Amino acid sequence: SPRISAYREGARAKLDLRYAPQYRHYWQETRSNQVVHFLRADGDIELYEDHLFVDGWATADQHTIDSGGRTGIDSLTGSGELTEVYTGGISPYFTSRLGPYVSLEARYGIDRVYYEEVGLNSSTGQKADLVFGSAPSIRQMPWQLYLRERQVNYDDLEDDDRIRQVRGELIYQLNRRWSL
Repeated sequence: SPRISAYREGARAKLDLRYAPQYRHYWQETRSNQVVHFLRADGDIELYEDHLFVDGWATADQHTIDSGGRTGIDSLTGSGELTEVYTGGISPYFTSRLGPYVSLEARYGIDRVYYEEVGLNSSTGQKADLVFGSAPSIRQMPWQLYLRERQVNYDDLEDDDRIRQVRGELIYQLNRRWSL
């Protein structure tokens, strides 16, 4: 199980990558020999100074589909049914200050979850977020208004999920340790 990792952070970009392929050879022919991929990767790129960014991520992992198995990067002897799961996504977003007291973030994201096992529902999701909040200089009473719309389309199901969410937050800082 060799492991490779890389981390790089520059002025306008960041990359964090960890990959550990695992070759499994079964002596007693109890299971098929296989290579299982374990991957965690994410990165950020600043496209336009302090305003326009793109985040991206990808994973490869193994998950149990029943309650009798173990999973993880060293789960060679798990007795349950396992499936490989691959995810990936990209999310461009825009941030700005609206005057001296209000900040804005608008974000769009698309992601994909793919299950190797037949019968599990792979899906594609899209989301849009709009966040208004107090500027970082507002310390006594910071606030935030968060709006989200998310839709998940499943490959093998007719029913898809659509979620709309609105959340507000107001904090009053009583002193350095306590807030309400």
